Amino acid sequence: MTATRCCHIRRDGVPFENYAQATVFENDRWVADVDSEEDGDVVAFDGLNGDDYVYTTIFDMLKWDRALREGKVLTPEEQQLAYTPGKLNNGEDAVYDEDEGLGYGLGWAVGREEELGLVVSHSGGMPGVGTWFERFIDADRVLVILSNRDYRDVRAYLGYWNGMEAVARDKAPEPIVSIEDVAVRDPDKSKWESFCGRYGHPEDADFIVDEILMKDGELWAKAIDEDGDEMTFRLYPLGENEFGRKGGMLRLTFGEGCLMFDDFTCKKL
Repeated sequence: MTATRCCHIRRDGVPFENYAQATVFENDRWVADVDSEEDGDVVAFDGLNGDDYVYTTIFDMLKWDRALREGKVLTPEEQQLAYTPGKLNNGEDAVYDEDEGLGYGLGWAVGREEELGLVVSHSGGMPGVGTWFERFIDADRVLVILSNRDYRDVRAYLGYWNGMEAVARDKAPEPIVSIEDVAVRDPDKSKWESFCGRYGHPEDADFIVDEILMKDGELWAKAIDEDGDEMTFRLYPLGENEFGRKGGMLRLTFGEGCLMFDDFTCKKL
C-alpha cells in the first residue's frame, strides 16, 4: 500500500501530494472541513489515528483486500473469528442491523446472501468524509466507496449508494434522482398560506417540526433535532398536500388543521 498514510492537516499542517480535502456545506457554500464554523467534531477529533485521518485510495484498499485474502495479515482462522458475530453476556449474537439481518463480529458487520455467500462490511465518516468497505468473501469481490464531500440531497446520495451496491451484485442500477426530479412542477400554491403557522408536537419526539412559513414564494419548515439544534429547510411539493425535504427522507402531509409526519399527527396551534 504505497498511497496510504496518517496525516493531520490542522494539527501538523502537512498536506501531501494528491491530498483530497474533505469539504462541508455551510452558509450556502462549500468549505474545507478544517475551516468549518459549525461542526465542532472537526476540531474535537483531529489527532486520532486509526479510526480517523487515515488517507488511502481505492487501489490501496484493493491491495488490502488481496492481502487479507492471501493470509498475509491474518490467518484464515483469525479472519473467521472476525467474521463471526460475537456473543453477548446473555448468550445472544451481537447485532449490527436487525432489519438487515446483520450480526457484528470483530469490527465487521456480518451477513449472508443467497447468491454471494458471506459478506462483511464496515462504514466510516466524519464531517466532509464518507467511506464504505464491503468484502464479498465467498464471491471474491470487493466494493470500496471513498467520498471527500458531504452530500446535500439524500435521495440522490442514496440513489448513488444503492446503484453501487447493485453493480457489485451484477445488477443494473436504478437512475439517480434528486428531490427536484420528483417534486411537482408548477404546483398549485393556493393552499400554502393556510399551512403556515406553529404546530404542537409530542414531548418525546426526537425530531420536531415547530413552524411552517412562506419565504420567497416557497414553503419552508423550522425544526428542532434530537440534539436541540434548530434548522430551517425548504419543502418541495410531492403531491397536493405532501412535501419532502432535500436533506432527508422526511415526508410532511398537511390535513385539516394538522401536520402529519412519521407516526405523528400534530395540531396547528
